[in-house]
Amino acid sequence: MSYSKILAVVLLLTGLWFITTETEPKINYPVIAKPERAEAKVKKAPCPYGTYIAMYFPKWEWKRACKVMKYESGYRRYARSRTNDHGLFQINWRYHAWRFGWCKWKIYNPKKNIKVASQIWKRNGWCAWTVGRHLGYCHR
Repeated sequence: MSYSKILAVVLLLTGLWFITTETEPKINYPVIAKPERAEAKVKKAPCPYGTYIAMYFPKWEWKRACKVMKYESGYRRYARSRTNDHGLFQINWRYHAWRFGWCKWKIYNPKKNIKVASQIWKRNGWCAWTVGRHLGYCHR
């Protein structure tokens, strides 16, 4: 309800309707255009699942993380190897099951797989992946 309608109802109920019978004058305020919001740029690494890489890896490592993920699994989230490595970053279930809460299906969740890969990377660098050593990312 508009302000004038509410005022009319209040005045009618209180018995003061006879005092004011005119409605308030309408004021035409100038319309000021709202500034357009800048679209929030989504940080994304240059590969599939890049938004998750951007969430967990520092920006200067995005390209390397994408390359390691590409060569490890071919960007296939359900990739498995005969050495018991699973998911996008081919994380070994035997050594890292505790990071997934011992639930094997979580290893195939791209977000969780990339998060655990970033934890492994923070501890061991790219040396934890054979591909990292072959690409020359391991500096030990």
